[in-house]
Amino acid sequence: MQSYKDRIAAYLKNEKAAVGMPISPKAFIILNLITLGAFTQVWAYHNFQKDQHYKKHPKLIAFVKCLFLPITLITLLNYLEEAAKQLGSALKIPKNLIAFCYLLSLAVNIYSVLMDNAISSSLRLTVWVCCGFVQLFMLVFVQLEINRINEELRPSVNLNKYKMNLRKYFAAVIFSFLFLASNLLSSIFLNAMAQAVGRDEAEQDIHPQRRKHQIN
Repeated sequence: MQSYKDRIAAYLKNEKAAVGMPISPKAFIILNLITLGAFTQVWAYHNFQKDQHYKKHPKLIAFVKCLFLPITLITLLNYLEEAAKQLGSALKIPKNLIAFCYLLSLAVNIYSVLMDNAISSSLRLTVWVCCGFVQLFMLVFVQLEINRINEELRPSVNLNKYKMNLRKYFAAVIFSFLFLASNLLSSIFLNAMAQAVGRDEAEQDIHPQRRKHQIN
């Protein structure tokens, strides 16, 4: 069975194949601001398709991994590190620090939501915005490294085909909002399931009390 490093080596033999998803930092930031961060998942999906961690069903695995980006980001950074190593260079960003900061910002955001009754709505909004910018800046560093690897170590890659135009911007925005809609629907479904379970547990607690009252 072909190892992970061997799969990367086989992929890199195609000199026209890009490492990750090259895109200008400006376009990356603009698309994330327009879509309130939803473009991050589209970006992650395209990158995870190329990370060579799973040879079978790469699109399905990439979709799952992009939904859990705070946890799976380190695997993308590991891929970039190994690709750079095989191309005779090294990763020039602190991968562990970036992955930790990204995950920590999400944890802080979730904590502020859970502390709904303890903090004001304006403070929660401030925390949400600050955490969003931290995550965006962490991913900008990753994007800069992806671009560097392709520009310096993959000169045969035609980066012009990755340049953004109006059609690509429109498609990126549409797919970003589709991802956002799917996340919202999933959240609504999970919330409804949690409420249903809570009601069932409450009813189970009430029934014994009713029986005890009837007996008395």
